[in-house]
Amino acid sequence: MATRCHLAASALGGTVSGVRVAYNKLVRDQIPDIIAAARSQPSTRVLDHASYRGTLRSKLLEEAREAEAAPDDQLASELADVLEVLRALAKAHDMEWEDIELQARRKRAERGGFDRRIFLEHVDQAPSRDADRCAAPACPNRQPRDRPDRW
Repeated sequence: MATRCHLAASALGGTVSGVRVAYNKLVRDQIPDIIAAARSQPSTRVLDHASYRGTLRSKLLEEAREAEAAPDDQLASELADVLEVLRALAKAHDMEWEDIELQARRKRAERGGFDRRIFLEHVDQAPSRDADRCAAPACPNRQPRDRPDRW
């Protein structure tokens, strides 16, 4: 989200007014040039590797939210942004794209895809064999459950 503040500067008796818009986010490589070509002045810095990796994760969420909110006729463009961030994130972690595709194929083979549009509403779990076990998150003697954390 951008924030704005008005600027005024005095130069040789004249006044130049403008608006500073703060973005504080990772942008594509050519964005500063595009901004400069539009006669605005970008302020940028290059992130160190650790900051870049963390910021890419935040950028992935930003782009995923934009894809979620996009109308159908803009979805392909937003998904392209998600894909670009995924590729950058993989590269920043020294991963080969082919390895990620291999993991995706493995998961699809083990758990399926989303082709059947199944929406899990809830799960009624069988009573525990051990009465001392408690599945509630706030239970003081909570034990690991006999199911994956993520479905």
